[in-house]
Amino acid sequence: MTNLEHWKHHIDKAVVSLLEQELTTWRHIAWSDDFFFPLHDFISTGKRTRALLSIAGYLLNTPEGEFDYTTELPQNLLYLCCALEFYQASALVHDDIIDEAETRRGAPSLHRSYAHAFAKASPRPQAFGEKAAILCGDFLLSLADHLVARTGNIDVISHFSHMTAEVAIGQFLDVRADEATTCDQVSLNDAMDVLTIKAANYSVVHPTILGALLSGCDKQVFDSIRAVTKPWGLAFQLRDDQLGVCGNSQVTGKPAGDDIRTGKKTPLIAFTLKNANAQQTQFLCSVLGNPHCTDAEIMQVIDIMTTSGALEQHENLIQHYREQGNLALNNCQPSQGRTILGELGEQLINRLA
Repeated sequence: MTNLEHWKHHIDKAVVSLLEQELTTWRHIAWSDDFFFPLHDFISTGKRTRALLSIAGYLLNTPEGEFDYTTELPQNLLYLCCALEFYQASALVHDDIIDEAETRRGAPSLHRSYAHAFAKASPRPQAFGEKAAILCGDFLLSLADHLVARTGNIDVISHFSHMTAEVAIGQFLDVRADEATTCDQVSLNDAMDVLTIKAANYSVVHPTILGALLSGCDKQVFDSIRAVTKPWGLAFQLRDDQLGVCGNSQVTGKPAGDDIRTGKKTPLIAFTLKNANAQQTQFLCSVLGNPHCTDAEIMQVIDIMTTSGALEQHENLIQHYREQGNLALNNCQPSQGRTILGELGEQLINRLA
């Protein structure tokens, strides 16, 4: 078992244990099980990427071999790891409602689980499911905040709050772009701004910084972290956008082409619209944001992306950011954290789901 596999296993157990402790506090309330029933399955899965990045940040000042990965993680670091996972779960719950997503990780999204469970009891099960999931997302966020507070580190608590606020603003910018921007207004710069604020920072940059803050790293280390993780965060989210159109649904756990049906104005769409001819542009604009577009139409969009060169440009941008982050990593002082960060960087960018 590698370092990362060991720590992921440790985090998996801690997340489930901490969730159960929290639920025990509230089970005396009538019908609370109706609220909590989908949480175990939902929280027990995931790559734990953000938690592992926080461990890498924590170990950036630790020489190779000094930290024994077979031992348990320090308690305050474990609290931070689990806080990041509960926050990620909260964000996914709300994101699936915003995107009207039917599935998550190959299973029904949380609002669909609630809707199905109360299909007979509620006259409007879909509306009930969304309301219940919003509240469940808030519950998960409160649990994340509680765990961050238990680290006892004021800098970590402050930065965590900054991260959650930034994601909320980024989500609004994303919704605004999807709902209030027409095809002829899609710009690569705007799409990259949304990508950075909504996802790239919170997926890669902030978790690593939080781990470093917890270990008491100095300012020079933070500058190094940003130089590595900012481009990797961009590459990570660009890959996510690519998978949202071209990914294998059996691997991603989401229907292929979902980002087309929900009208995501991503950099990949910006590249495609810039390269497309008039007829292709007209077709793209007719299907982008159409929840009823067919699989054949999705394949036609992918064909336009391919033949126009948009997919190649998009992949080149991913590799540009990958190499930028790799170069910055090579300039960092050798440490156990640097080694782990390098492993995670490759996983983030070369993933299939």
